[in-house]
Amino acid sequence: MLPSLEYGFDEGVYIQQARLVLAGQLPYRDFFYHQTPLYPFTLAASAGLAPDSLFLYRLPSLLAVALCGLLVHRIALQLMSGTGAVLAALLFYTAPLQYFDLLAMPNALMLVSATAALYLVWFAERRSAVALGALLFAVSMLYKPISIATALAAGVALAWHRERRRSLAWATAVGAVGLGLAWALLDRLSEGAFTDLLALQGLRHAEGSGFELVKQFPDIGGTIEQLGIGSAVEWNFRQHAQIFLSISGPNPLFPLTALATAGQILLLSPFGRRWQGQRVMLTLWWAVPLLFSIFVWEPTWQFYFVQYLPPFAILASLFLCWLWQVPSGRKIARVAVVAAVLCVSVSGVWHVAVRRNDYALVPRPQTAGESWLLFDPFLNFISGTQPGCGLIDPFNVYGERSLTAIGSAATRSRFHVDRDALIACIASDPEIRIGLGYWASWFVDEPLRKLLDGLPAERFVPMRLHYRPPGGEMPASPERSRR
Repeated sequence: MLPSLEYGFDEGVYIQQARLVLAGQLPYRDFFYHQTPLYPFTLAASAGLAPDSLFLYRLPSLLAVALCGLLVHRIALQLMSGTGAVLAALLFYTAPLQYFDLLAMPNALMLVSATAALYLVWFAERRSAVALGALLFAVSMLYKPISIATALAAGVALAWHRERRRSLAWATAVGAVGLGLAWALLDRLSEGAFTDLLALQGLRHAEGSGFELVKQFPDIGGTIEQLGIGSAVEWNFRQHAQIFLSISGPNPLFPLTALATAGQILLLSPFGRRWQGQRVMLTLWWAVPLLFSIFVWEPTWQFYFVQYLPPFAILASLFLCWLWQVPSGRKIARVAVVAAVLCVSVSGVWHVAVRRNDYALVPRPQTAGESWLLFDPFLNFISGTQPGCGLIDPFNVYGERSLTAIGSAATRSRFHVDRDALIACIASDPEIRIGLGYWASWFVDEPLRKLLDGLPAERFVPMRLHYRPPGGEMPASPERSRR
């Protein structure tokens, strides 16, 4: 199943960057990387023995999902019976959003690190375990910084309980030291580029410029205008609504959300006093990331929402266990529990299982290692071709909408590729072949199109694999192919 899952655009970028690491290059120093850097090293280690294996690039995500489900079970055991804990793990494993966790993207590794960290800092009492949890929070942020919200939730929960405040102080100190050492090391290895990137990303979020950049892409900008979305917050609300309130589409989370909502109400009711020591933590575990995803991160994409799955699964199981034991109408209640579990789990498995691509449709080169300009690094990987003109991350390095176009810092600008440079590259190297699939429509403007229209037909590669943006987070567009 793993090698045939529909791909995500970011997968191709991460895979190509991991291959650069395997070739001895380093992020920030030798190629532009816009996030914290642990993931390409993990991918490189996983696929080192077989760098052309899609399975090996996706394997770390599969293992992370498996381990995270065990952690969900372990946390649930602190709140309910063994059967309820197994049910919580089942609901976690079968959520439709697990599709994103199975791709070669950092979400699953971020999530398992943050979940393990929360378990250690909250449920463990030994200082060594709390320290390990703090370091795991640092590791999760080095995979993907959105885990900051989970770390903050754990910190607020510890501060809420007076007897746990010493654990908070210890965890904060250890985590700060760990992140500080990592920062110093990365800054030294990158010759200052890492600190520049942190400043850039911080400024981008403070100014809300990420949403404005996204709006400049014709396909998604047209959709934003058509829907009347005027701000990043409004976009983020709509993204959440598409997931939480949906009973159809590729990632419908409404059934699990409804059960988790019922569990949250139960948790805060007088009946929930039995979990007095845990209910603040369980509530903050999803509430703080939700607030961050709406009001801080911008723009938000649906694969960010995997961080809700552990608390949602536990809350849903909490409600179903309570419903199973209600004294009145027990038979009807138990039938409802069985129906709900079957509905959520079968639906989730089905939604992931049907998301398949036939990668045999991707054309292959006559000679291994040919340069193809596809604006889609994943298809370069599948076809066994080199990204034409070295363009493996067009969203972040190509054109005036990219991150490397912001400001004039040499740590970024040296990786920037503008339209004139790309046109010159295409014109100067007749061996570069062109493939115009879905993603080309995001980057091919009129001057570039004019050049492409004048190229001979034999320089074009027919793109037969239709791309469907995962989760509908980007508007669908017909594949555009030349000849």
